[in-house]
Amino acid sequence: MKKEFSTRSKKLFLLVISLAAFLAVSSLLPLKAQAAETETAAESESEAPTLSLKTDKSGNIFCYKDGEKVYGEQNVDGRWMYFTKKTGAVRSQFHYFKKGSRLCYYDGSGYRLSGTHTVKGVKCTFSKSSGNLTGGRKKLIQKFIGTAKTGRSIAGICGYTPGSKVKSKLNSAIRSIEKSGYSVSFLMIDVNTMQGISYNPNKKYYSASSIKGPYVVSVISKKPSVLSSYKGTIRKILKYSDNDAYIGFAKHFGFGFFNSWVSSSSASYKRSGGNRCYGYFSAKNMAKIWCGNYYYFNSSSVGSRLGKMFESPNVSAIHSTLGSRYTTRSKAGWIAMGGRHSVTNDAGIVYSNDGSYIIVMLSTVPSQMGRLNRLVRAIDYAHADMTD
Repeated sequence: MKKEFSTRSKKLFLLVISLAAFLAVSSLLPLKAQAAETETAAESESEAPTLSLKTDKSGNIFCYKDGEKVYGEQNVDGRWMYFTKKTGAVRSQFHYFKKGSRLCYYDGSGYRLSGTHTVKGVKCTFSKSSGNLTGGRKKLIQKFIGTAKTGRSIAGICGYTPGSKVKSKLNSAIRSIEKSGYSVSFLMIDVNTMQGISYNPNKKYYSASSIKGPYVVSVISKKPSVLSSYKGTIRKILKYSDNDAYIGFAKHFGFGFFNSWVSSSSASYKRSGGNRCYGYFSAKNMAKIWCGNYYYFNSSSVGSRLGKMFESPNVSAIHSTLGSRYTTRSKAGWIAMGGRHSVTNDAGIVYSNDGSYIIVMLSTVPSQMGRLNRLVRAIDYAHADMTD
């Protein structure tokens, strides 16, 4: 009996010793693994590329990663900066990121703004997380429209520089009009990037029926119920450009709403024409007014319903040229009475695949809408180029 007990005791003792040894070895394993992980992290940290800023003799600031110049948006010491893709230097500018639909602003030191700031004289709000412009865009667009260069030369807006191919197409379209002794003006601006292009944007032209669209918007924006009570009249004005319907509508509501609408767009015009229901506009001022139209169409259900009524006009170079490819909203004007009362105009919004843009074309061509088709195509080509 004692011998059997002794044998069991030895087995139990050996089992305890083995278990203790196993536990002792196991307790060391996490420490070794942790040491290995720490070593790997240290190696990774030492291998991670570092960003550094350098300033040249002219005061331009550049960013380098492992000795190589980098471009675009970079996080430098916890702050986002933007380095232009052309030179790599920081520059005070807006930049639109197509992926993510962000429009950000970088100050003179290259830092991305967030919160509330005054930019170009406009109070703006930027997202604290992404830097996206969330307030003040309409006024900024109207501000940039106002910077369009005067004179008969093709010029970019808000940093856009048209290339030789864009200029060639536009010049060809311009010459096809001017060779007959007529004058032409245009302005186009993208509502996302705020970049655009213009030609002779300050010359004033008789509006003819191109005033009718903005006039209707001005009334409905102040008296939304009119869209339902005058729906038939408004359809005649916008689709068929019915003069009697428009003059009766304008006489009833007056020009107080319209003058206020023009003023709120930082624009101006000279009232004139038959029954004083028309006027004189430059491409620059008409574009500012259509910017207001664009934002009204997107601000309420009534505005959205009204906007749809601009999509199928009987006469419009914008619609006839681009309407099969994109949604367009436009109102043209044409007349051939001689002198200053001979014009072919068109203005509106193009909702293209590359982004929405405002387009205005004014000319002294006497009532020949097809003469603007080539210019519409050239301007659309320019827009595709600037958003490429």
